[in-house]
Amino acid sequence: MAVGEPDLFLAERRREISPVDEIHVSCVFTWDRERCEQLAEIWSHALGAPARVGGPGTLEAPGEFQPGQYVKHGVTFTSRGCPNACPWCMVPSVEGKLRELEIQQPGHVIQDNNLLACSKRHIKNVFRMLGTQRKAAEFKGGLEVQRLDVWHIELLRDLRGKGKLRELWLAQDAPEVSPRLHGVVSKLRTFLARQRVRCYVLVGYNGETVAHAHKRLDEVWEAGAMPFAQYYRAPTESTWKKPPAEWRSLIRNWSRPALMAAAHEDEE
Repeated sequence: MAVGEPDLFLAERRREISPVDEIHVSCVFTWDRERCEQLAEIWSHALGAPARVGGPGTLEAPGEFQPGQYVKHGVTFTSRGCPNACPWCMVPSVEGKLRELEIQQPGHVIQDNNLLACSKRHIKNVFRMLGTQRKAAEFKGGLEVQRLDVWHIELLRDLRGKGKLRELWLAQDAPEVSPRLHGVVSKLRTFLARQRVRCYVLVGYNGETVAHAHKRLDEVWEAGAMPFAQYYRAPTESTWKKPPAEWRSLIRNWSRPALMAAAHEDEE
């Protein structure tokens, strides 16, 4: 595995590498596609093998999940797709509605797009697997607030009681903060500190103003969670660009826990 272009010592290291049949370049974001095509050509020439570009940034439907392939050790997917039809999200169009995968081990970082949309049996099996892992669980995919029910919270509480839950992430992408968020976070905070109840907040979508985004982020904080601002970028963007100047300060202030805590220290 390598990141970026071949280094100057590639020729020497090649003596220790088995013959290469095929090179895979993983593209994470749509705006990296052009760069990934360049990397594929460079690596193909350097190693004398054909190269393929894949990954989320190519908008190709993902196949079955194999632990450790294209993602770091410990990250796992137990489902693909999502049954929702949110206008800002590409998951249903790329991955389909929803399909449950075989639960792989080891895996303590759950990266599913919508785990809570899975069947009750599947979710319980995921939690059972997490209880056997050496490292505490991290729900990084974003748990949908509208689907987070009492029995989910009890499963999370049980994991935490066993020392098997490090943090979870909620998702608040809608233009207005759901009233349900306050109740859900209130229950989670009975056994998790604020810094362990994180919340993705999509900002800048569909002409949203900085002032409105700030209001939504502040409301997530008031609910008791730790918000994380994610600036919307259209999938048609082929190159990465800095957000407009008026957005950069908001994104910085609402993506760093230390800055958020300092801004609200009187409340804490």
